[in-house]
Amino acid sequence: MLQRERCLRRFCLSMYGRLVEFPIVEVFDDITMIGLNTLDQELNWYDAIGADGELGQDQLKRLNDALLKVKTKYCIIAMHHDPFDTRFMHGLKDPKDFRRVLQGKSVDAILTGHTHLGDSRNGAWGVPRFYNGGTAIGRFPAKERGPFRVFDLDTEPWQDKRYYW
Repeated sequence: MLQRERCLRRFCLSMYGRLVEFPIVEVFDDITMIGLNTLDQELNWYDAIGADGELGQDQLKRLNDALLKVKTKYCIIAMHHDPFDTRFMHGLKDPKDFRRVLQGKSVDAILTGHTHLGDSRNGAWGVPRFYNGGTAIGRFPAKERGPFRVFDLDTEPWQDKRYYW
């Protein structure tokens, strides 16, 4: 547990300049952005053998509480691991628990990473926009251009654009 706490402390201090607890909730005009830590339960020594993520029950409880307090027009959740990634030791370990927290809540978009395929699962779990991000280096798989999304929450998801680097 000491290693996990030390890693989390270093991450928070380097990214935020202070210790933070996830989820991180930020409000920008009429949008609430909620950032989740999918490595919350994955910073133990034995987790080094896989590339999967886990939100954990404590963070999911705090997410539920945060979603109940959203007062803005829109709500977006951002997280690294894709709950639909079913590859062995690669996806999110607790997607069913995550889905349960989302039920009955108003979430307009969920943005994920990790697989970098640029996939869309719009409408899944009742969320209008559910996107897996493209790649930061612009190539996936090797020598192919990587996708990225541009969207306006005031329009319908079918109007969203997918571009390539």
